[in-house]
Amino acid sequence: PAFYTRCSFQSMEGWSRDSMTLVPSMALQQATKARSEGVYFSEKEAKRLPRHFFEIHESCAGGGGATPRRYMTFIETFKGVYSRKRHGVQKKQSHLQAGVAKLNEAKELVDSLKHKAAEQTHRRRNRTG
Repeated sequence: PAFYTRCSFQSMEGWSRDSMTLVPSMALQQATKARSEGVYFSEKEAKRLPRHFFEIHESCAGGGGATPRRYMTFIETFKGVYSRKRHGVQKKQSHLQAGVAKLNEAKELVDSLKHKAAEQTHRRRNRTG
């Protein structure tokens, strides 16, 4: 009962511009430190992204749909999408690197077989000639 009778609820309509750029910076920093999430940002990306988040959020503000809660959801959604896409790219990159390694092994094998074949051809010519 005291929760209803002794408490007051204060609502903020929005956040300051500094807060709006600081929140994604902190979220990206946290994600970069927590490598388990699979989110990795370069320093350059981490410095530019908060401003872009804010600009996108501001572009939605006209219809009243750009609330701080939706801003946080937007940031978390971005982190999730980025993580999945990055994981997919890393998986493809790993697959391609394995393929290149196999091609290099095959090239070495072909080179050694060519060398052996050249030696055998030279021996045959010396025997018959």
